[in-house]
Amino acid sequence: MSTKFLVLFFTVLLYSCNQIPDSNAELTKENVEKAIPSVCIWDDISVREEPVRSSSIISRLNLGETVSFLGLKAIDSTYKNQEYLKIKLSDGQIVWAYNFSLVIHAKSAVVKEEVPVYMRPDLLTISDKKLSAMDIVAITDEIDNWVKYISEKKNNEGWIQKDKISYVKEDIAFSLIAGRKLKKNSNELLLEKIEYILANNPYPNSYFVPVLKDIARQEREKMKLEEAMKENWQNNWH
Repeated sequence: MSTKFLVLFFTVLLYSCNQIPDSNAELTKENVEKAIPSVCIWDDISVREEPVRSSSIISRLNLGETVSFLGLKAIDSTYKNQEYLKIKLSDGQIVWAYNFSLVIHAKSAVVKEEVPVYMRPDLLTISDKKLSAMDIVAITDEIDNWVKYISEKKNNEGWIQKDKISYVKEDIAFSLIAGRKLKKNSNELLLEKIEYILANNPYPNSYFVPVLKDIARQEREKMKLEEAMKENWQNNWH
């Protein structure tokens, strides 16, 4: 075997190993028809044209957004061997998303009220973990009145009772925008944040609207009581 042939052979081999597979060629009608419902558990994360960090950002996914996994995976050897999944968005776009940002075979849901977390679907397996109202989660399994969840950024998982969650899209969407506002670091008081959310709410029929209104009422009463106590203290010391 000649030296020139060996050089050519290894050059071609090296080139082919560093290329991203032609994923569009692998994407068959069967892949699309058997697309797997999946949930994004990372807020405002990018999706790309190809499964490599240097590829163009096509769009971004929001926490709780549902997409379709098309069964194709790829590794970006140019950046920490990051794994990507090929997905279809609700508008039909086909893109690549970070594996860590998705939960496959899942449904999007939101927690309606603070609830204890169980290790298994059994009341005797209660743990010290809790989920809060308006926590958006991915549901991966259901058994009787129990659901198995994975939380935002895959921080924890476990079982909770099914009647404590909502699958209603408006509830999930409301929780997304409310959660962003409530988590935002600012000098605003809690009452100010809630009033802003309610005044700019595109989902007036959400389960959480009366919940936030009740919290706002409690905050106003608390502020009035604090003002009264302050005024009483000033009067007693003058």
